[in-house]
Amino acid sequence: MLISDWVKVKWHNRNMIHFISKGYVYTKLGDEFLVKVEDLSKGSEVKLLVKCDYCNKIIEKQNINFLKQKNKIINKDACSKCNSLKQNEIANIKKNKDTYVSLEFIINFLKNINLELTKDNIFKDINKIHINKQLKIQCKIHNNYIQEKTFNNIQSHGIFCSICHVNGVNRSYINLDFAKEIFDLYCCDLLETKYINTRTPMKFKCRIHSDIIQYSILGDIYYEFCGPCRICGNIEKIKQHSGKKSHFWRGGFNGIGKYLRTKIVDWVNDSRKDCNYMCVVTGEKSRDIIVHHLKNFNLIVRETFEELNLETKEKINEYTDEELNLITNKCIELHYKYGLGVCIDRSLHGILHTTYGYTCAPEQFEDFAKKYYNGEFNQ
Repeated sequence: MLISDWVKVKWHNRNMIHFISKGYVYTKLGDEFLVKVEDLSKGSEVKLLVKCDYCNKIIEKQNINFLKQKNKIINKDACSKCNSLKQNEIANIKKNKDTYVSLEFIINFLKNINLELTKDNIFKDINKIHINKQLKIQCKIHNNYIQEKTFNNIQSHGIFCSICHVNGVNRSYINLDFAKEIFDLYCCDLLETKYINTRTPMKFKCRIHSDIIQYSILGDIYYEFCGPCRICGNIEKIKQHSGKKSHFWRGGFNGIGKYLRTKIVDWVNDSRKDCNYMCVVTGEKSRDIIVHHLKNFNLIVRETFEELNLETKEKINEYTDEELNLITNKCIELHYKYGLGVCIDRSLHGILHTTYGYTCAPEQFEDFAKKYYNGEFNQ
């Protein structure tokens, strides 16, 4: 049983935005202030006073561990000595619990937590589905990723969308290739050869400020939507040179372009399969390959807006949901109209665009391949 109602916390860079959004008044870094326990973030390591429901002993638990040990089957807290008693009680309850549910029950349950089943699921009997059967699900927000979970884990242990829950258990969809794509969205090249986790600083170079090697945390970039390059992210420069005032202004296609790149995952995967996951220039398989647009991506985006007769806007949140759906569907349609992309080694891709610019035509790609075969580029 939780005893603590309020706890002392210090202001620091990682909790500033979280607590300000909860209504707390910021003073300065290092200052202590009182916080309601329910306002703590899920990853907070602040210690709470907890009473063991089995022996009544008062113990200290970090908030992150307190939340992890919460169980929907039995709402009790246990100290380390009494934990076996709690586990036995949970096991006895599970034995008496119905291990089968209907498809209708699963669908309705998932709907309440913003999840849905994919069309790939196959059931022999829709009225009798085992709770430990692996289900393919999609989050309605992050519908680019198919996740596999059992209904038992979802219902009993609260394992929902792995992306929505930053501190969730299953984040297997994140790997080195995924990290490279995230850095690439912000015009940065990841220099790491090994992925550890989302909280480990990763070495990279910004393509604009390529003379400096920097470090950034993947979790901060992906979950908080902040660019890795500290120079590009200078707040004062952004305020002074943003939007139409910027000499980099491209008619408002930059923001929507980043958004649309996350929506063409199927086209990217189809392109990789079509190339048999091999670089079409070297003919070698590699994990470090990316899909190159033979029809320039920015030209496809421009054509999307021209066909829909829509005007570009500075920020994504200025588009309505209906407009975003129209833009997404049209962009995907045009991608398949112009054909699949080609797989190319990441280093060669950089040389290609350095040589021919970022509006490289199919003829220029063929010319690049010929020059490569003739040994005009260093591998």
